[in-house]
Amino acid sequence: MDIRKKITFTYVALSSFSTLLLCIVVFVLFRENNRYHFLKRLEDRAK
Repeated sequence: MDIRKKITFTYVALSSFSTLLLCIVVFVLFRENNRYHFLKRLEDRAK
């Protein structure tokens, strides 16, 4: 029973960590993409 609890805890911890990491990566990439397009539009408007 103890080993089963450890395995379950490890699985839940790793799943939570990987999900959180994925969300952070997607958020950062989305923000950078928006910033790039915003600057591109600003440059086009300045011309």
